[in-house]
Amino acid sequence: MIEIKTVNDVVCVHGTPSGKAGMSVYVFLTDGLLIDTGAQILLEGLVPFYESADFDLVALTHYHEDHTGGAAWIMEHKKVPIFIHPMSVDAVRRMLNILSIAKYFGERETPLRLSR
Repeated sequence: MIEIKTVNDVVCVHGTPSGKAGMSVYVFLTDGLLIDTGAQILLEGLVPFYESADFDLVALTHYHEDHTGGAAWIMEHKKVPIFIHPMSVDAVRRMLNILSIAKYFGERETPLRLSR
C-alpha cells in the first residue's frame, strides 16, 4: 500500500508492504531531489509515482534494501544520477546485482555517483 502526501513542498511517499506488520518505508521528493527509492517489494506501487514525479537526482541515505530497492528501476528508466556515501557504493552494487555497468553508463563511469 502506497500513500502520498505533500507538506510544505515536500512530497512524502509512505509504503507498507503487505504481510510485513509494522514495517514502514518512506521516500521523499523535494526540489527535484528524490531521497531514497523505497523497498523492491513496493516497486509495483512506487513505479507510477516514479513515472509521474519530476526529479533529476537521487540521494540514498544508506544501503539498506528498504532505501535502495527502487534504484535499479530508476537507473534503467529515469537515467538520473544516484548519489550515496562512498563507503556504501560497493554494498549497493552487490545488493542491486548490477551485472553490466557499461550497458547504462559506459566503461569509465559508475552508476552510483560518489558524493564528495
